Amino acid sequence: MKNLSRWQATSLAVRQLPGVQSHPNILLSLSMVEDYLSDKPKDWEDGTRYLATDLLAPGKARLKIYMRFPSHSFEEIWDYYTLGGRIDGLEEDKEKFRDLMQLTGGISPDAKILSQSELDQSPYTRVSRKATAIYFSLSTDNPCPTSKINFYPANFAQNDMVIARGLDDWLSKYGWYDGGKTMRERVESVFTHRKLEEKTGIFTFIGLGRKEGPSKKELSLQAYVSPELYENPRL
Repeated sequence: MKNLSRWQATSLAVRQLPGVQSHPNILLSLSMVEDYLSDKPKDWEDGTRYLATDLLAPGKARLKIYMRFPSHSFEEIWDYYTLGGRIDGLEEDKEKFRDLMQLTGGISPDAKILSQSELDQSPYTRVSRKATAIYFSLSTDNPCPTSKINFYPANFAQNDMVIARGLDDWLSKYGWYDGGKTMRERVESVFTHRKLEEKTGIFTFIGLGRKEGPSKKELSLQAYVSPELYENPRL
């Protein structure tokens, strides 16, 4: 047991749940993740971070697995999100995800993001640098996992203003802007302790995925923010 990777421990725990073999079950979805990781370097398995569930009746609850993926390559992130193509029907969303990563990070479309040597030197234990998070939701309602990408745009963006404007540009481009306050205006009205253009730190992760399952077309977007109470104490 001591030599188990984080993923192996998680997978084993799921397979030992009472009644997990009953139909319908989540084992086919779990196997898809296992199959994908079996072809990858062993250290990928230690990217497993959290196993969570819903506070619902067992038959309705999802199991949610959060994986950390320390790569800035969009193609590699996308491959993980789709489990190497094992989750069907996601390709039509690909450019939306690419645009979100580029716009919120202030990255030009033809930019080379980071070399592997630069990536290896990135201090992901610091607040200012975090790995992309891939989320897999396992449910008896779907024969394959529902996945979501949580980008950390502060890895690229010069400041929070770049991220806010990138979000507004993305929302407008894909028809999500409803004509009310922009994201920049909303954030500036709440976080008044500093200007967005000073640095990064208010925006943390930005998540995008098909919330109700891979067979549904509608995407769901979440922007996570931090009040920076520890970095900027305010009395």
